[in-house]
Amino acid sequence: MRAARIVLAAICACFLFLNAAQAFDQTIFGQNERTLQELRTTLAETSQKLLNPVLTDQELTDFRATLEQIRTSAAEQSVNLLSPLAEVDKQIASLGPPPSDGHPEDSAVKQTRADLTASRDKLQSIKSQYDVIAVAAEQAAGRATVLQREQFYDRVFVQTRSIFSPSLWADTWVGLRTMVEGLRLLIGNWWADVSANGNPFGLLLIPVLLVMLGVTYRIGDEWTRRVLSHYVSTTAKIDDTARIWIVVRGLITTIALLVALILPIHLALEAAGYLTPRMMMLWTALVALISVTLVYHVVARSLSAPRFPELRLLDLDDKAAVRFSSLVTLIAFIATLNTQLGLVAEGLYIGLNYSIGQSAAAAVILLILIAITVYVLRNQSGLINPGGRRVYFNWISFLAPLAWALITAGFAALALGYISLADYIAHQVIRTAMVLTVLLLFYYLADAAVAASFDPQSTVGSFIRRVTGFGERAIERIGLLFRTAVDLVFLIAGIPLLVIIWTLTWVDFRGLLNSLTLGVQVGSLQISPALVLSVLAILVIGIIATKLFNTWLDRRILSQTRIDKGVQDSILKGASYAGYIIAAGIALATAGLGFSNLAIMAGALGVGIGFGLQG
Repeated sequence: MRAARIVLAAICACFLFLNAAQAFDQTIFGQNERTLQELRTTLAETSQKLLNPVLTDQELTDFRATLEQIRTSAAEQSVNLLSPLAEVDKQIASLGPPPSDGHPEDSAVKQTRADLTASRDKLQSIKSQYDVIAVAAEQAAGRATVLQREQFYDRVFVQTRSIFSPSLWADTWVGLRTMVEGLRLLIGNWWADVSANGNPFGLLLIPVLLVMLGVTYRIGDEWTRRVLSHYVSTTAKIDDTARIWIVVRGLITTIALLVALILPIHLALEAAGYLTPRMMMLWTALVALISVTLVYHVVARSLSAPRFPELRLLDLDDKAAVRFSSLVTLIAFIATLNTQLGLVAEGLYIGLNYSIGQSAAAAVILLILIAITVYVLRNQSGLINPGGRRVYFNWISFLAPLAWALITAGFAALALGYISLADYIAHQVIRTAMVLTVLLLFYYLADAAVAASFDPQSTVGSFIRRVTGFGERAIERIGLLFRTAVDLVFLIAGIPLLVIIWTLTWVDFRGLLNSLTLGVQVGSLQISPALVLSVLAILVIGIIATKLFNTWLDRRILSQTRIDKGVQDSILKGASYAGYIIAAGIALATAGLGFSNLAIMAGALGVGIGFGLQG
């Protein structure tokens, strides 16, 4: 008997030991030690570079991106260790508490407990080191942010000379002549270089590609014109989804055509040896000037639709539509030209006085054009025959006072000598308008598509009703839920983008996204997007399953009985409430709220309901 107990204890000890050995991969220690060393090295090198007293804005942005990557990697590795730690704790708990009454413990069990405890302590130590690296990277990124913010203030709020100063324009004229001479020398040297070393046969690919793209564009343009002419000539009402989709499709098509046109030409020029390092600067500036101007032109012309009032999304008359499209195109051209000329001047080492004068001239022109655009939008009769259709972007009229305030602030800054501030205001107004317009276009398109899809009389609505058994009211509610989700997505995506334009950088936004992805600690709960989606999925599945069960219960069982109709309805309602409660309980348990807490809450709720029903 004693021998049997010894053998049984040995078997249990071996089983526990094997279980403990399979708790996690033992190579995790070596992998994490190597990762820790790499993160420490990168963090030390980046922190040392931050001590350099002369750092450009781009260098600070790159350092912040590196530090954010270190912080994110350390945080991810720390989160990844939670699973093996939980598994080790589970294995230790399965061994039970060590004997406390002086009885000896089996040596195999004792050794297993010691090994598991050591593994847990080592895992916890590695996790703590990751947490320390994440905090150190966040602190270093904070120092870089402070330096970048100080540089931004010094650059934007520096006072130079007023636009009424003759010396400003005299220096600008001298700088312009110097820049023209620098460009002439650059192009001359480039031509001499490519004439001797370039391969002109590589350029033969360009006309072939241009012809192919031209034919494709011609076919697409003719097809688009026929579609638009059909829309205009037909007497049927054009729905909102079709009008918005025309604008969005035009934007997507323009970007696709630009990529299809520019990329092959770039590759051909590079293969032929015509894109030298110095010429690359001019080529990049030319590509940016053409692309940005064309995109702004397409969006503005699609929104205003000068020749097709039936497709117009803005409340503009015909003259205002033409003027709006032309003004937006000109604004985009001047703003992009100013930015690219500044980069070229920096590459040619033109004096700072020229850059200040160029920014002043561009700011004056842009602020005047923006003021004219606001005036045109505010002083026009609107659509002559709107036909009861929805007109978009009408709320923008409420932003007119803010626009006039920014324009006034820009001119005041120019008069007082804050050229960089005026240039910043003008460019940010343009970027904000474009980003907001594109965001709203996709939002309006999604909203219109959801509204049309969940119409109980539509094809999608009929399909949902047939599959789920939902009535028209239920489908309408689902459509309302989806439209609310679209609103939330727009707010979550749009507000950070608008904030980034004026205050932050992409590094800040990426850091916020990484933090949200890793989750937010609320008490003992770790809330993450994956957890939220899991909870919502469980709720949706539970609601659908409850509806399907009720349909089966009603058709297969209750309808075959002689139970009173009121009793049947009560049974169905009780089954619905039970299904919803079960789905909610499983969802809350998935979120980390234990069933014991749910039982306490349910008990308290039951007592309250009991007291309330006594009367």
